[in-house]
Amino acid sequence: MERGILSDNLRRLRSIKGINQTELAKKAGLSRPSYVAIEKGDTDPRSSTLMNIAGALEVSLADLFRPLPSLKRVRFRIRKTMTKREQNQRDQLIQDVAVWLSDYNELEKILGHGRKYLFESYAGRDPVQAASFAREKLKIGENELIRDVCGLAETAGIKVNLSKAGFKKFFGMSVSVDNGGPAVCVKVGDDVSVERQIFTVAHEMGHLLLHRNSYKKDETSENEKEERNAERFASHFLIPQSVFDKEWQSARGLHLVDRVLHVKRIFRVSYMTVLIRLVECGYADLAIIPAFRFEYNRLCGHDLKSHYEPESYSETEPEGLVKSDFMDDRLYRLVREAYEKELISLDRAAEILRLSVIEMRELNNSWKMAV
Repeated sequence: MERGILSDNLRRLRSIKGINQTELAKKAGLSRPSYVAIEKGDTDPRSSTLMNIAGALEVSLADLFRPLPSLKRVRFRIRKTMTKREQNQRDQLIQDVAVWLSDYNELEKILGHGRKYLFESYAGRDPVQAASFAREKLKIGENELIRDVCGLAETAGIKVNLSKAGFKKFFGMSVSVDNGGPAVCVKVGDDVSVERQIFTVAHEMGHLLLHRNSYKKDETSENEKEERNAERFASHFLIPQSVFDKEWQSARGLHLVDRVLHVKRIFRVSYMTVLIRLVECGYADLAIIPAFRFEYNRLCGHDLKSHYEPESYSETEPEGLVKSDFMDDRLYRLVREAYEKELISLDRAAEILRLSVIEMRELNNSWKMAV
């Protein structure tokens, strides 16, 4: 038995759950001294005891013995210092992404459906030029709007992971092309607007193109210049300037609030992304931001949170998109194909998609309803 791996995982998983040794011991039906001995690696517990501990932590037995993946070329940055618990949450998330990425790559290999990374040749530093390059490589027309950013990322050879991680300081991360990627991981859930999720995919794509030398797992502090460049890339990738100019001017007779909300819905971005673009291209100055919020409050009867950055965690998104506006289905397609060709079992399909066997059976039944 790998006592060291078990000890490390118990400490890390317990920290993530936010419970102490006494609480976990009680949940697992153990005395505290018995549990402490297991966590310290002083004893080899019985299989039944390990099952009880795994159940108390709400993980699988395999999770207790899974070595931390060796993802090194990862870009995971936050503005604030992380607590020890948040560091453990970060490590857990990276581990989860590493397992997901390994499963994804394996599935592509057995099906022969691997995709070439289309942006490998880009060596520039200008975010607007990089956005034009990406759109050209993806054969997106000059005036064409982006309806499926996940699908475009996958077409470019970038795998997309939609994570329900409970880490509040996290919006997205990406994995370098030379470490099993390229891949991006985006936080989804009710606490993050769909507009933010769409923007995050494009934002991380910007890092992959512009900052390939910044993929170092141990660096966690944000580089403000790199973040601004990734934001500009995302903005211009999602909103070509010529189309923005046309749509903004065509709505010039509307009230400011209606005009901004109208344009944001066209491009499927946040209202803050629209306001910042107005400032960037000289249609307004920074006063437009508090002015919009004041007018929105006056007209709609409720306030918007006073944060500047478009990725702000507690930002309220007026007239927002919904879950069905942001979905990634390629991995599901590959799993369905592999299962129907009997290349993987139903249990393995469930494991890859992070579903229970019951949920996987329900999904399989739904597949049978239509080709």
